[in-house]
Amino acid sequence: MKKNIILLTILFLFINIVYAQNRSIVFETGKWQEIKDKAKKENKIIFVDCYTTWCGPCKWMSKNIFTNDTAADFYNNSFICAKFDMEKGEGLDIAKEYGIKAYPTFIFIDGDGKLVHRGCGSQPLKSFIELGNNALNPEKQLLKLEEQFNTGKRNASFILSYLQALDAGCANTTKVKEDYFKTQKEADLISQVNWSIFFQFDNSFKSKEFIYLVNHKEDFAKLYTMDSVNLKINTTIENELYRTTRNDKTGKAFDDFIKDIESLKLPNIEELKLKGKMNLAAGNNNWEDYAATAIIYIDKYKLNDANTLNEVAWNFFEKITNKDLLEKAANWAKQSVKLSPRSANYDTYANLMFKLGNKEEAIKLEEQALKLAKESGESTIDYEKKIEEFKK
Repeated sequence: MKKNIILLTILFLFINIVYAQNRSIVFETGKWQEIKDKAKKENKIIFVDCYTTWCGPCKWMSKNIFTNDTAADFYNNSFICAKFDMEKGEGLDIAKEYGIKAYPTFIFIDGDGKLVHRGCGSQPLKSFIELGNNALNPEKQLLKLEEQFNTGKRNASFILSYLQALDAGCANTTKVKEDYFKTQKEADLISQVNWSIFFQFDNSFKSKEFIYLVNHKEDFAKLYTMDSVNLKINTTIENELYRTTRNDKTGKAFDDFIKDIESLKLPNIEELKLKGKMNLAAGNNNWEDYAATAIIYIDKYKLNDANTLNEVAWNFFEKITNKDLLEKAANWAKQSVKLSPRSANYDTYANLMFKLGNKEEAIKLEEQALKLAKESGESTIDYEKKIEEFKK
């Protein structure tokens, strides 16, 4: 009898342990207005997972974070939880009302439908819990920061916090940044907080702040290193280059852009021209010109840049059929793996090897991509499908 009681006790504890490790965030299934009414009645904020069916990071959050005990207990106790597909039903209206343009985006709404806080992108458990805590904290809520900004608060540390909160929620930071810099003298731009604001949020190569930086590189470099100064300048120019050439069918916008930046006397102007020509060729589906320019660009400037090697190698895989060019791209992919052994880089290398007819090597490389994806918590669906495709 005693033995049976002990066995029953162990079984009971085992069942409770299993149950305790399988809690999930409980999402409401009603209409949006019903959810808001419930939140108002219970005096709670609504947590909304804004997702799409094709979004890999959305699926990862659902599988790995929403099913975590700590996340489930915190969000179920603290919020009314809901989720909507932003491309279907009421999700379409929610996306429009709250400006949802990236997935996943997490919004926190009060019972009156007012946006209290927001975050975006897949994130580890600690960050996800911190996001929820910030949504409950009036000093961290995006809503309260916005109210302070609208009443005229403009000190530098506050502006930096506000911009960081907007950026963390994939919200537009341009107006806040521009309004703030209107209050600053050029000589004040070199201060530590202003440099942080500028470095993180100023992306216009025509802004007075950017031109001031280019003309006073040495002064900024003494305080913040030449590497960081060059990184800011190059990133700003390259982002503008991409925007300029993305839909440029004639090349005129690109030519005008080059004239504008030549006046800045940048040392890497020839590299930028090659990058621009590649963008133009890709935008106009001229993959022969793209390949020819890419070979010059990479061999001259990017043989030690894993991201560029991977990106261009993938474009060759998708668009190029010439075997010699594909072998060139495979060598770039191999170098990208050597420099940065990430799942995406292995995947590119595997696809190129498969296209070149080396099936066995492709499978080995794709299996390594899958292994790395699992280790880093990425979605593994595409890699698993690709291995099946290779084996067929």
